[in-house]
Amino acid sequence: MFQHAIVVDLKTTECPDEIILTLVYYAVKLTTSLMFIQRIVSSCQKRINIKKDRLFLIEYHVADDRRVTGEAAVRRALSRLGEAEYNIQWNNSRDLVRWCSTSHPTNREFSKVPIYYGRDLETAVAHGQMQVMYRRLVGFYFHHVMMRECKLIFEGKRCDLLSYRCYESAEPNSVVLIERLNLEDSVLVGRVCYHGETNSLEKVRDKANQLLGVSFISEATDKVINDRLLCEWLKLSSGPDVEDLMHLLMGSGFNSNEVRIETEFFVSITDLKPLDHLIIRRNGKHKEHILLLDWNEGPEASCIRFDVPSCMDGYLGPLETHGYMIMERNPSTPTVYVNVRNRPIDADLMDKRMSNVSSRGRAYYDVLSYNCEHMCGLISNGRSYSAQATAFGNHAASFAVRAGRSLYLALLPLSNLFNLLGHFRYFLTGGMVLLSLLILAVLDSSAVFHRARRFGMTRRELRRRLGHITILALFSAVSSVLAFLMGHFLSDRFDGLTMKAVCFCIGVPLSLTGIVLCRLADYYRHVHIP
Repeated sequence: MFQHAIVVDLKTTECPDEIILTLVYYAVKLTTSLMFIQRIVSSCQKRINIKKDRLFLIEYHVADDRRVTGEAAVRRALSRLGEAEYNIQWNNSRDLVRWCSTSHPTNREFSKVPIYYGRDLETAVAHGQMQVMYRRLVGFYFHHVMMRECKLIFEGKRCDLLSYRCYESAEPNSVVLIERLNLEDSVLVGRVCYHGETNSLEKVRDKANQLLGVSFISEATDKVINDRLLCEWLKLSSGPDVEDLMHLLMGSGFNSNEVRIETEFFVSITDLKPLDHLIIRRNGKHKEHILLLDWNEGPEASCIRFDVPSCMDGYLGPLETHGYMIMERNPSTPTVYVNVRNRPIDADLMDKRMSNVSSRGRAYYDVLSYNCEHMCGLISNGRSYSAQATAFGNHAASFAVRAGRSLYLALLPLSNLFNLLGHFRYFLTGGMVLLSLLILAVLDSSAVFHRARRFGMTRRELRRRLGHITILALFSAVSSVLAFLMGHFLSDRFDGLTMKAVCFCIGVPLSLTGIVLCRLADYYRHVHIP
């Protein structure tokens, strides 16, 4: 078996017959648990002897428009470092090298490459690799989005902040809104009071206007902030700079040492004033935090909200969103992946397809037939396809076969066991109760030894307890044998039902007699069994 690889660098050595090659290929890697092996696209150095080792150079006879230069092949190979999608039939080292060396429609739609830093995600989107996927619902499934724009704003030690604009198929995210609200239709629950210096009305309005229609998401937790944090940020933060925005997204407090925050309940509408931070309940929903802007002691007021727009309430389907995304740096377990394709995605063509999808009224969502991955494939390459839905369908289709096979393998030994025990039907009918007493005697002996080792017990007391258990076990064994022999000899004189009734009537009194005799022995010997 030959190993196919892309040569990234070549160095000579002191020996004229030896060279050192830096190669990119699917290398074998052991996992942290060392329990199984996986192959990952890696860059490794190999010392090769030209005269002893068998080394071949592959030439691809393709059209000029399909030919890739050496520099481009190296860039394409390095772009797939860290990929762990090896398949010996469909995606081996030969397929990797062919994908890097020629511009051809590969047998795979894309390769899933992990992203660890925000700068890498910005670079991938800038080079036309726009299909991004990250886990949702506590890692239950991958959510696919088409990143139309992605810009790194802040690099931190634990996380990066990016601004984004994307196409996705999901329920709308909560966004910053300024709208008119009828307070008479709402239930005023309370008011958050700030004791200290806060921002003025003009500053709050300017900051809110900069964030209109903006959503805040995280690839790790789906949602980053809530309406309470937004209102506190508008009231207390010094400005809409990156540091304050990071404080908002990380959910930390603002000037907590200078401003004291407390909640006031049973507030009257007549006591309200502009810039009040209110807690209301609308349409029987959960509590909502809003920030008043204009208040003229009337039923309607202009307020800042962080919620799904009223026109999008209940919507589920393709949509365009923009806002800020916080990406956690986690080198051990990446949460963001980019589907790297053999050619960049045409952004203009993707915009046209997205407008066609929206104009056709395909504003719906179905997990199996039209989910987020279906929509991303439809607007990126014109083909609706979902690997997750296909895998789920394959598992569901084979579940019945696998369940039936497992059930058959589980019942086969039981059927053989029942067939074997069928020859001892007299023993089962007449002595099953006594056999259970024999098993309980073994368990009781184990418990006595455990108590003696853990809590301490004299030898005399241990012998007396074990003697009691032995007497009970011997009586159960003798009674079981008698019940078996009685059923065997009486089977020729009685029919099956009568014989079972006779054995039952004899076996149960025998077992009860054994229990009574053992308890009487305990009473006369004054043996206490806790």
